[in-house]
Amino acid sequence: MGVAWRAHDSLLGRDVAVKEVVVPSLLPQAERRAAEARVLREARAAARLNHPGAVTVHDVVREHGHTFIVMELVRAPTLADLIQAKGPLPPERVAEIGVQLAGALEAAHRVGIVHRDVKPANVLVPEIGGVKLADFGVASLQGDPTLTSTGLVLGSPAYMAPEQASGKSSGPPADMWALGATMFFAVEGEPPFDKGALIPTLAAVVNEDPRPMRRAGPIAWVIGALLAKDPAARPSPSTVQRWLRWLVDMARPGPSPATAGGPSGRSHETPTFEPARAASEPAATAAPSERPSRPGPPPARRRGGRRLVGVLALLLAGGLLVVWAVSGIGADSAGHRAARPTVGGGAGATGRAEPAPTTRAGPEATQAPAATVAPQGTLPAGWRAFTNRAGSVRVGVPPGFRARTRPTFHATIVEEERDPGRVFTVRSANPANPLPQASRDYRAWARRNLQDFREVRYAEDQSYAGREGAVVFEYEALRNGRRVHVSHINVKGRTWGYNVEFITPVGRWDSSKELARQFEQAFQPLG
Repeated sequence: MGVAWRAHDSLLGRDVAVKEVVVPSLLPQAERRAAEARVLREARAAARLNHPGAVTVHDVVREHGHTFIVMELVRAPTLADLIQAKGPLPPERVAEIGVQLAGALEAAHRVGIVHRDVKPANVLVPEIGGVKLADFGVASLQGDPTLTSTGLVLGSPAYMAPEQASGKSSGPPADMWALGATMFFAVEGEPPFDKGALIPTLAAVVNEDPRPMRRAGPIAWVIGALLAKDPAARPSPSTVQRWLRWLVDMARPGPSPATAGGPSGRSHETPTFEPARAASEPAATAAPSERPSRPGPPPARRRGGRRLVGVLALLLAGGLLVVWAVSGIGADSAGHRAARPTVGGGAGATGRAEPAPTTRAGPEATQAPAATVAPQGTLPAGWRAFTNRAGSVRVGVPPGFRARTRPTFHATIVEEERDPGRVFTVRSANPANPLPQASRDYRAWARRNLQDFREVRYAEDQSYAGREGAVVFEYEALRNGRRVHVSHINVKGRTWGYNVEFITPVGRWDSSKELARQFEQAFQPLG
C-alpha cells in the first residue's frame, strides 16, 4: 500500500511517520483516480478518530500527484515481529491485546470508519503502554467494488473475511473477523487459514474451518465466534471487550493469604488461565451458533458431543458468568484489578465501609419478614455497610465475612473469612438489559453449559429488596468438585441493573436461608 518514512514536523517540533500511499499501477486510469480520491477521503475521516488504541492521523497531504498521510510515530515492533522473535503469546496477554484492539475498532466504527486490513503487521506492541492499531484510512481500497472487477487483491488474504475474499461488499464485521484471525495468530503462532499461496488461502477462508486451536485455552470460544462465516453472527466490538475483560479479570490471581487475611488456597473468583485439554476435547474452538440478541453469555454449540473445556468450564460451573453485560461498559480497564479491602475500609480498600446504623436487637429483628422490620438497607446488629467504588450499591457485611471489589461490572464480593464456601456477590451495570429476557437467556445458557446442572426454581415478576419485577433463578451445579446451590437474582434499580448472587455448598443451603434473607434486607441499590 505504500512506503512509510520517519520524518520531522518542523512546525510543531515533533517526529512523525509519513505514509506515501501508492495506488497499484495495474488499475485503469479512471479507477486509479477514483481510488486515490477514496484514499484521500477516508484518510481525512481517519484523522477524526481519537482513541488510545489507534495510531493518530495528524494530516493528509496531496502533493505532486501523490497522497501522503502524516501519522503519529510509534517506536515499537509489530505483533507479527514479536511472534516471529519470541513465539506465541499466552492467552491472557492475547486477551488484553484483543480488548484494546476491539476498543479501537469500536471507536472507528462509531464514526463510520472501517479499517479493512486488521492484521498482526498493523498492530504495534510497545514495551510500555497499550497496543496501537495502525493504517487507518490506508487500506480502505480493499473494500472498493471497483477493484474486484480487475481481479486485483489488496491486503493480506490470510486475514480477509469471507465476504472480502468472495469480492462482496464488506463493513465492520469484516474487521471483527480480522481481529479473530489476528488473535488466533498471536496465541497459536500461525494464521488460521494460511495455505502458503493466494488462491488456496482465499478458498480456505471462504469454505473451510480454521485450524484447531491448541494453545488458546479459555479464549478459544471468543476467537471462534469472531471467525464465524456469517458476518451477522460475529460479536460486536463492545461484546468482545466484555467477554475478554471478564476472562482477564477472572484469570488474575488474588492477593496472597497474608495480604488478604483469608484462608490459603485459590479463591473461586480468581482462577488462572490454563491451556485447553487434549485434541480429544477440542470443542472450545467451536464458534457460537448464533449471535446473542443482546450482550450476555455467549451461546454455545455442541459438535458431536464435544463440550467446552479447560478454565472456561471451571469458571462457568460456579455460575459466575454475568448476565448483566451491557453495551457501553468499560469504565474499568482490564489491566487494573482492585485489591481486597478490609471491612473497615482501611489501606487498599476499593469501596467505602461504614458503621452499621442503629438496629433493634433481639430475635424478632432476624426472624420477622424483612419488610416489617426496618426500611430497606437497614442492617442486622453487628453488620457493617460496604459501598462499592462506583457508588452503585451498598451491601451488608456480617461478622466473620470480608468484603472486596473487582473492577469488572463494579462487582462487590462478600465472602466468609474461614471458609470461602459461602459467597454473596453483587454486580452492577448501567444501562441495564431488559428483564425478564436477560434472565431467560442466562437460564437457557446455564441449562446447556453448567456441569451437572439441576434447576431448583425460576420465577419472574418477583420482589427483591423492595424492588418489583425481579427474576429469581435458583439452581445447583458442580464447581471445583463441590456441588453448590446458586441463588441468581436479576433486579433493576432506577437506571442500573443488578445481578445478585448467593452461592453456598448444597449441604449448607437450608441453614443459610436466613443469611440470604439478611443479605437481601441489607442490599441497597443506589443507581
